[in-house]
Amino acid sequence: MNSVEYQIFSGEAFRNLRSSSLLQGKKLLGSGSFSLVFEGSEADTVFHLSIDNAGHDYSVKAKQHSVDGVARIHRDFGAVALYQDDAFYPDYLWLAELELLHPLSSSPAAFREVQDLLRILTGVTEGVIYSTFSEKCKLLARLNHVPIYPRTMRCTQALRKLLFKYVTTTSCDIDIRISNFMIRPYTGEVVLNGPVNWLCDISPERQARLAHSEIILDGTLAPQESAQILPFQRVGQA
Repeated sequence: MNSVEYQIFSGEAFRNLRSSSLLQGKKLLGSGSFSLVFEGSEADTVFHLSIDNAGHDYSVKAKQHSVDGVARIHRDFGAVALYQDDAFYPDYLWLAELELLHPLSSSPAAFREVQDLLRILTGVTEGVIYSTFSEKCKLLARLNHVPIYPRTMRCTQALRKLLFKYVTTTSCDIDIRISNFMIRPYTGEVVLNGPVNWLCDISPERQARLAHSEIILDGTLAPQESAQILPFQRVGQA
């Protein structure tokens, strides 16, 4: 097993999941601070494993509301294992299969356009993470003034259509950094990949099942086990 994996995850729950039918033998393609990306079941998909459900949830909401400027989710496995058993703040391993995207750096022109967008939106070309409610509200207001380019139009619309409810109904960090913008290889369009951080929205039924199971791989979750659907409210116009 790649040593990079153990720098991010450890323990029996991770080892059991890594040996499961879905991830066994899958090549590690990339990693984040709290996530790993593996080869998917198809040539154009990847398995994304994280202790944070926010990025997957954003893709689920985008699919439910036909918002296309977000990494497309093929299968949402939800919380598949109890990672850290804490009476008050347990951590889970969340798994989803997403479309394969290319890094923003693969398109210099798109990279410059996203830098321009972030400069107006956040004040810096690298982007910013927003944690306080007041800063998130200012961010929503700035969405009405960002430049619209053909390549960035869909991801800008995705921010406008989905971000409002995350700001008003959750304590998620809003992660508008340049690393969360990626390229859809067959169109060249820029899409969002995980623009929100730190969400653990798990049903009591799922939580009880995980407390008595090593891992649960149900495929796409049934509606009653998925995170609660948040209706979106448009912020400004595209």
